[in-house]
Amino acid sequence: MSLRDVLDTVRNGPTPPNEETAKFQIIAPVLQGLGWDPFSGTEVLFEHPVETAKGGGRVDIALRGDRRSVAHIEMKAPGKNLNQYVKQALGYAFDEGVHICALTTGLEWKLYLPREAVPSDQRLFTTLRLEHDPVDQLAEDLETFLGKQNLLSGRSERRAKEVLKARRQARHLNTKLPEIWSRMKQGPDEKLVELFIERAYEELNLRPTAEQVKAVLRGSKVPTATPSDPTKPAVRSRRGKQESPDPKQKRRSPKRGAKIEAYELWGELHEASTWKQLLVGVAEALYQRHGRGFDRVLDLQGRKHPYASRSEDDVRAAKVVGTSGIYLHTNLSSAMIKRRSNELLELFGYSAEDLRVETRTD
Repeated sequence: MSLRDVLDTVRNGPTPPNEETAKFQIIAPVLQGLGWDPFSGTEVLFEHPVETAKGGGRVDIALRGDRRSVAHIEMKAPGKNLNQYVKQALGYAFDEGVHICALTTGLEWKLYLPREAVPSDQRLFTTLRLEHDPVDQLAEDLETFLGKQNLLSGRSERRAKEVLKARRQARHLNTKLPEIWSRMKQGPDEKLVELFIERAYEELNLRPTAEQVKAVLRGSKVPTATPSDPTKPAVRSRRGKQESPDPKQKRRSPKRGAKIEAYELWGELHEASTWKQLLVGVAEALYQRHGRGFDRVLDLQGRKHPYASRSEDDVRAAKVVGTSGIYLHTNLSSAMIKRRSNELLELFGYSAEDLRVETRTD
């Protein structure tokens, strides 16, 4: 009988009433399906004695190679909580130098790497449930980790270590990724804010302010975007007293963002007074190099607006590219124009490093 047939029989059969019944109704047939002979008296050893640091004990089943045990199986009655017996099973396996051990009721199997230098609850590398898991997956996992040839060759241990490492990484990411995301939301950087603004514009045709986006990321109420109050507020002196602003004092101009002065593409310098000129200039340079092949820019699509179109009405702040008849969507922030310019270069097989932008801050 194949292992899959054994598993189907177990699924359709009655639940064993106790440990001994499970041992011969489920465990022995499963081991036969895995290439072991439960009745040889040499490969599968029942009530196998183990020397421990505290004296001795007996493991329910030991799977034996030529000179040593290669796996232990510790049995408990169906319905038992296996977590209560982990320390016992790992202790026997560790003391005998076994690299894989199973703790099972026959219907549930917990597989461990007992000699890993981590806490016992982190040595579990997989759990198999014969009543619920897909039969093909069960057969594959049992063969991989407890199959005779795989255990004797060491492949079972190697594969188990790979699985355990992946579980550790997933556990680590499960802890750390929410922390990273929480920090990103509480103190969002400009790239995240710009991406959010652009996505909102593509879907809603509305461009939120940076402060509105930051409020959403922090889980706060979205503030109303209002014009700034032209009246200069009262200020406090160093002594903490409120002072009225001096009407004769020259008012400082608000700090402005970086303005483009020029850009260098493929070693050639071009003057530019607006960010739109950068995007159009890059597109026209690509059109001059690729001619009809420039049409591939039409394949770039945002969620709501295309990057480019042959119809001027399809894009906002449309700018035509040379004599191509293709119009670009240019109603973008400076950051998005730089990103869009790099995307155009990469679309045609160039590097973003081919483009260098010179700016100034007023």
